[in-house]
Amino acid sequence: MVQTIISVFFILFGVLGAVFFILGFRIKIREITAKRFFSPAEGTVFNNKRTTSTSMSSPVLREDDGHVRQLHEGTTSVFYHPMIEYFVDSKRYTLTMRASSGNEIPVGKKFEILYNPQKPAEAVVKGGNESHGLMIIGVFFIFIPFFYFSFFRNFMG
Repeated sequence: MVQTIISVFFILFGVLGAVFFILGFRIKIREITAKRFFSPAEGTVFNNKRTTSTSMSSPVLREDDGHVRQLHEGTTSVFYHPMIEYFVDSKRYTLTMRASSGNEIPVGKKFEILYNPQKPAEAVVKGGNESHGLMIIGVFFIFIPFFYFSFFRNFMG
């Protein structure tokens, strides 16, 4: 029974890895298509969209006014998504990068944008590596179940 639950867990882990890999692959195909068929424009960072994510840690026991309480402490991470403006035929378009970092990208920083000439609002940042991270995570998540089913499970009995 326990081995079945563990096997299901690893199968789900592999499926999640496949989803990450496919998403990364689709983004990579879009990047390749943009490089071949889209037109270039200069983009400028005009703002940084700030998002936060809080992860909860294990419960912590603390003494407060003579009482022992159980609290959950979390770690909050801050991410910045650069917002870029570019112009096509004197019309302003904006693009928010999906890739984020813990640091703000300076307002005024220039990026090369590739936009669809038929739909100028459809654009990507040239040289963006958004797909690489997803594909690497996907391969890692796929490798772990492969390792489990190929090697480790035989030793568990």
